[in-house]
Amino acid sequence: MPQFNTIELASASLFLLTALLLGYASYRFPTRSKRWAARLSLVTILGALHLMMASYRGDQDGWWQFDRPGPIKRKVMKDRGYFEFEDEEASAGQGGQDSRSGAGGTGGSADGQGGSLLSRAFGSVALAANRPLRPGDSIADCVDCPELVIVQPGFFKMGALPSDAHALDHERPLATVMIKKSYAIGRTEVTVSQYAAFVKETGHASPTCGFTDTVRDASLPIDCISWRDANAYTRWLSAKTMKSFRLPSEAEWTYAARGGASTRYALGDEIPNGDAHIEQRRPQRMAVGTYPANGYGLRDVHGSVAEMVADCWVDTLRATPSDASQWNRRGDCTRRVLKDAHAGEPETMSRLSARRPVPIDDARIGVGFRVMRQL
Repeated sequence: MPQFNTIELASASLFLLTALLLGYASYRFPTRSKRWAARLSLVTILGALHLMMASYRGDQDGWWQFDRPGPIKRKVMKDRGYFEFEDEEASAGQGGQDSRSGAGGTGGSADGQGGSLLSRAFGSVALAANRPLRPGDSIADCVDCPELVIVQPGFFKMGALPSDAHALDHERPLATVMIKKSYAIGRTEVTVSQYAAFVKETGHASPTCGFTDTVRDASLPIDCISWRDANAYTRWLSAKTMKSFRLPSEAEWTYAARGGASTRYALGDEIPNGDAHIEQRRPQRMAVGTYPANGYGLRDVHGSVAEMVADCWVDTLRATPSDASQWNRRGDCTRRVLKDAHAGEPETMSRLSARRPVPIDDARIGVGFRVMRQL
């Protein structure tokens, strides 16, 4: 059922009323006044149509959606945390229900009820048969594929706030970024078992280093791989599933990791005790999904392992692409952007605005990744 923003719809109604009054005046006034009244009437009708289309809350990809929403809509979006669900059912179903339930798992299935690996793996097929995919839905395209969560379009401020004392120059200035289309991103980082399936099928080299884990548990996030390795994995996923997988851009990663928050971390301006695996004396990884989800249902966006993204390294956000595309032109493409921090690093390195370069051929302890799929 289509939904409209009340304020904008009321404004549109006033515009239409004004247009009717001007239309009436065009019949009552002298000839010259009639022409001006008719012109103003046309302008107000167009304004009313614009407001009605801007207030619509149905299909986010409809032709009535605009890249830059007006001031009223921006205020509504800001009040709702930069994220607008298509309906209340989708809002209630996001993020795997209770973010603190199911520790050690990877979030719920598409219907929010959990389920076996097999049922999650083919959840996208069932969803496609019943209804269109919506924000907060969980999908997986094969048994060995990462579980993904769908993120809806919106906009956000990328970079460090002026009040952030720990921010470095390359985290500034603040840039407004618009996410124009929905996309699916890994609910967690790619795991050891998921990466092992890729190695087994392709013969790609296995990681030769890693944290000091006594056993490489299948549910741990993979680490000690290079940016080239991560891209080889996404190409394999694309060929295996016939879907379009890749590493997320820095903006796509940041938008999803924020989960609608505008604070330094997804969980607030500080990370609550026990809510992330960070600043550990023994920097061991934890099973994915151990800690609470953010507002969009993503887990482990702070700590455990740092995450590589697609962008070439640049030492400023001054010319950040406003459409969330990856930076791959005037930057240093022998190095890519690294987000988050691994378990043995300081908490401040895990701030959502924090970023640093990593050489594309370096396979580092504590560096992993999550995948993104275009819809």
